Amino acid sequence: FALSQFKRDSINGEWNYTGGTKTFNALFKTIALVKDAPDHLENVFILFSDGGSADYSKTNLDKLYNLASEYDIRIFTIAYGMASGAEMLKIADITDGKFYQIFSTKEIPYVFNDILDNLNNYYHISYKPPVEYGTHTVGVNLSLGLGDAKFSGYGSYESSYFGEYVPVGTKVFMNIEFATGSADINLISMTQLEQVADELKYKVNLKIEIAGHTDDVGSPEENMQLSIDRANSVRNKLIELGIAPERLKAKGYGETKPLVENDNEANRKQNRRTEFIVIDN
Repeated sequence: FALSQFKRDSINGEWNYTGGTKTFNALFKTIALVKDAPDHLENVFILFSDGGSADYSKTNLDKLYNLASEYDIRIFTIAYGMASGAEMLKIADITDGKFYQIFSTKEIPYVFNDILDNLNNYYHISYKPPVEYGTHTVGVNLSLGLGDAKFSGYGSYESSYFGEYVPVGTKVFMNIEFATGSADINLISMTQLEQVADELKYKVNLKIEIAGHTDDVGSPEENMQLSIDRANSVRNKLIELGIAPERLKAKGYGETKPLVENDNEANRKQNRRTEFIVIDN
């Protein structure tokens, strides 16, 4: 709910514009209203802006992405007139919505009808992506059996560890194998690290923390040191692969942050892990 604010001049009675609700402030306040909504309801927002309330920042975009993901919110954005659409397009893109640029109020009914069509009329197509790392292009042809009516759609995506948009705090779990009781990286895990290095070279602003974790076998002190050594081993290998040291932070947590109880070997294997945590994007 974005609001424009006006104040009446006590002398001449005229109304003067004194400011408006910022785009992200309006979104965050609205999200707060739907936190307790019933689970069976679909959360859909429509954001309308004339360009005068932009407050774009990576911090706000990260927060919005996390909240929209947590509460399963789709945001459709409408930029009116000469409003810049860059911010609105990004908001719609990361929340699985759609962006519209309009220049007349007469277009609004058509936009709302299109939003309803998007929500109520669609085909669910399953796709199993290949295992190979890299950029993939997918195409689909749809025939409705209505004469010659056929539809085609194409899209590209990147099969990567961090994804197209990765807010600060994003965790990527890596199954990096080490020699038993040591920080020596097994050869089988080198392909993963090479792919991570390639991605970091492409995403030049990304900085990560390499977090090492162990199970509870051994003393807490030994496990803490082992996790530190393993995190540093991964960091050193990525540096060897061409990643600047200042982009990589290594930290060990030992057995202090298990994902599951250390009550059987399968669970202990889950807890022996390496995490890549995004600390700057």
